[in-house]
Amino acid sequence: MRTCRFLCIATLAIAPTLAGAQAKTEVPLLLLTELSSGGSGEGQRVAFMVTKDVTGADAVVIVPKGSIAYGKVVWSRSAGAISKFLNEPARLAISIDSTSAADGSPIALVASGADEKGVFHLTGGNTGIERASNAIEEVLADPDAKKALEVMLGGLIGNEMGGNDVVKLLANRLSLSSIAKLVDANSLGDLVGAFKSIASGELKRIGSAHAGLVIEAIAELSGLRKSVGDRISGLFKGRNIRAFPGTPVVAYIK
Repeated sequence: MRTCRFLCIATLAIAPTLAGAQAKTEVPLLLLTELSSGGSGEGQRVAFMVTKDVTGADAVVIVPKGSIAYGKVVWSRSAGAISKFLNEPARLAISIDSTSAADGSPIALVASGADEKGVFHLTGGNTGIERASNAIEEVLADPDAKKALEVMLGGLIGNEMGGNDVVKLLANRLSLSSIAKLVDANSLGDLVGAFKSIASGELKRIGSAHAGLVIEAIAELSGLRKSVGDRISGLFKGRNIRAFPGTPVVAYIK
C-alpha cells in the first residue's frame, strides 16, 4: 500500500511537468516572399514576419513581434496542359526553419500542418486571395494609379516604391496608414531597406528608429499584394499554385 501511495503521488507530481513540456508554443507568421509552383526554385529562401510577440508561460517575450523567420522551397512543380491526364498536378511545398529569439539566438521552427519531415504543402485552400476592397478596384481601374501601385508593390522585393507624394496619395486612398506615416516622417527608405535586407536573408528583426511603423507597413504592403493577387502582372497560366505576400502561416517552436 505504501509503495502504491508513493507511486501515485510521484505520478501526480510529474504530470504537470510533462504536460508543460509537451505544450507547443505557437508563432504566427506572415509570408513575405511571393511563391509559385514551378516558378519558385527548390531551395529558394522564403521569408516570413512574426506578427505578434510570442511569450512563454511566465509572460516573458521569447520572440518579439517583427522578427523575421526563414524557410525554403522544398518542392515546386508547375501544372501543364496535360497534367491532369498524367496525374501530375501542381505542387508547392516549403519548410519553415528558424527565427531569432529576443536575445538574438536562433530558434528552430516547424510549420503547423507539416508532415513528419517538416514539409508544409501550400494549396489553393491555404493561399486563397482575399476579396479586394472597392478602393483597390478603383485604383486597378485607373491606368495611371495602377502603374503607381505596381511600382509601390515593388518595395516587397527591395525596389524603390516611388516618389513620396505618389506613395502618400496611394496610401491615403487605400487606407495604408502606417505607410502614410512613414512618408510623413521622411522614413519610407526604412521600409525599402527592410525589404532589401529580407530579400538578402540578412534581416533578423526590424531595428530602425520607426520599427513599429515599419512592422505595420510591411503587413500593410504584404496584405495589399495578397488582395491584388494576379491582377497586377496578368493571370498565371495553368492550374498552378500562387502564394502571395500577406498569406498567414502558423509555426511552432520545436
